[in-house]
Amino acid sequence: MVEIDLTRLGRSGLGEDVTGEIWLDLDGEPFPDAHWDDFIVTLLGWWTNDIRALVADDAAVVTLEFMEGPYGLMLEVTAPNTWRATPTSRASREPLPGSRVIEVAELVDSVVRAADAVLVACRLRGWESREISDLERRLRELRAELRPM
Repeated sequence: MVEIDLTRLGRSGLGEDVTGEIWLDLDGEPFPDAHWDDFIVTLLGWWTNDIRALVADDAAVVTLEFMEGPYGLMLEVTAPNTWRATPTSRASREPLPGSRVIEVAELVDSVVRAADAVLVACRLRGWESREISDLERRLRELRAELRPM
């Protein structure tokens, strides 16, 4: 589901933001595009928080947003172990084609693996920032929510 390329990690601005390639593989179709360049640490922080909200029943619908461009993936709880995933664009009020039902465990596992890999890569480079700390905290919160499952 979540695809990343750690060879393209970089820092932007004043060195606070980490950029890198991140995209979603939706049944073999890259979304929003293969090797999408975005603020990878910030996105994964948002996504872990959004997924934690769904898992904890704090929300029934969330959207995994991308920062660069108008794209997102709306997730809606449809059953205890399945969510409906619908590609979206803030530029249009209509959902994009390609809505599908996904297994919760597959998406959660791919977000956790991507976040872990990005955090390890940041540590190996000696990078520290508020966004990196936020991602670490949100990943811990998601894992705590997953333990009872």
